[in-house]
Amino acid sequence: MRQVRAQVRWDRDSIPAGESSVRHLLLEVIAPEQEETCMEEKPVNLALVIDRSGSMGGGELVAACQAAVSIAETLGEKDRLSIVAFDHHVVVLEEGLAMDETGKHKAMTAIAELRPGGSTNLSGGWFEGARCVSGVIETGFAEEGRVLILSDGHANNGICEPGQLMEHAREMAERGVMTSAVGIGDRYSPLQLDALAEGGRGRLHDAATPQEIVEVVTGELGELKAVTARNVRVICKCPSGVIVEGLSRQSVDRYGEITTFSLGEIVGGAIRPLALRVEFPAHEKGEPLPIDFEISWQDPQAPDREQLLNLQVPVKVVSTEETGESRVDLEVVQRIAGLWEATVAYHSMRDNEGRDYHGAESRYTKIEEHYWGLIKDLPDAMERLERFRLARERVAREWQGRSKRQALTLSKKAMLFEKDLRKIDQGSWSDHVDEN
Repeated sequence: MRQVRAQVRWDRDSIPAGESSVRHLLLEVIAPEQEETCMEEKPVNLALVIDRSGSMGGGELVAACQAAVSIAETLGEKDRLSIVAFDHHVVVLEEGLAMDETGKHKAMTAIAELRPGGSTNLSGGWFEGARCVSGVIETGFAEEGRVLILSDGHANNGICEPGQLMEHAREMAERGVMTSAVGIGDRYSPLQLDALAEGGRGRLHDAATPQEIVEVVTGELGELKAVTARNVRVICKCPSGVIVEGLSRQSVDRYGEITTFSLGEIVGGAIRPLALRVEFPAHEKGEPLPIDFEISWQDPQAPDREQLLNLQVPVKVVSTEETGESRVDLEVVQRIAGLWEATVAYHSMRDNEGRDYHGAESRYTKIEEHYWGLIKDLPDAMERLERFRLARERVAREWQGRSKRQALTLSKKAMLFEKDLRKIDQGSWSDHVDEN
């Protein structure tokens, strides 16, 4: 049976007796490798939801259709494809189509007939795509499925509020219908598309050219088939008085001394990191303090069975002198700092997109002292601090256009340790902060 693995490392593995202290922990969940012959491959249940509003008339719709055709060509006869198009009206072009030769021909014919239309009812298109995927699940043909949205604009019809979109997507994800989204160009609303992807346990992608659209859509399909761990959760139980805070962006639930981090789905062989800040109250020298982790997940080949991995991570309680002699793991500090920085950038850019410039800036101001305390021993500490301050200045004022779309999506991928599916390297999210 395929097994998830985990690696856990402290920045410093001891705390001084009689003093309160802060340590940082890097936990990495590693999904099992995909085994080509382990079991029969599950059929794909996919709905393509294509924006055909008027703003897609500048070549974006042609590119989206090219990507849709590539998907249709890639799917096998055991797979099911639904195609939904929307402007202010929503049209289901094909529903639960078997992708044999006849089905491929029908899909490609429907895609070829799409033309730009009116305004943008994003929620209506997504609802129909989710309904199509759910319908295939209800027939018993598939246990789950995915909606993939391709859009270049801001929703201005139907449900537009990101919080509502996220909640609807979360409800469908609980029923096995996940959502991913591709934002096309420099005008799309990252808040609306990201809300659907975040609630839908999927991914947010950015694409500017026809080739990039094809790359991310076909890459999404490839990763959909390559997932080996779903619904990954890390449950942390601490000794009394110990407080754990997630520094990298994950969904978090707290109940007393138990904190649960939801990591979503992980592609075979990939790593999903979790950066934690741990506050310890004063303790007497003696036995190590244990922090217990329980990692749960589901294998897509056996989704009805939850699997568990238990870890206990101790921290030593030693004298102040011994603590001063302990080594700082700079590699762990570098990894945690990068994850934390990307997470703050992602949230602050979302604030900026909502025109909350003060809120965006304050995310940096609140943590600057703690961030410096983490990175001050790194050889590139001043460079990191300068980058931190440059990002703070950028999000504190209006920021539109291509550079922000790039920075936002790349920061999210950095904090989740996801791969950017475009073939040409886009650099780091921070490379786009000082672009116009």
